[in-house]
Amino acid sequence: MFPEKMGTAMGHVMGVQRYKPGTAFTYYWGYGWTKSGFANQKAWTDYLTARHAALQSPLQVSVVAEE
Repeated sequence: MFPEKMGTAMGHVMGVQRYKPGTAFTYYWGYGWTKSGFANQKAWTDYLTARHAALQSPLQVSVVAEE
């Protein structure tokens, strides 16, 4: 979050990422407010931190057939 107004943006976030043409590019975006179940910005940030950690180590499942 910008701590002060920058140009016409106040409280906006900008993400910069390198992209290689011809490859997949995935991004997640969203926001929260009290009607969405997040009490405040810290609760939203905590959720995003946990979600990011989960995406970094996804669940792996193995199916074993019984004999």
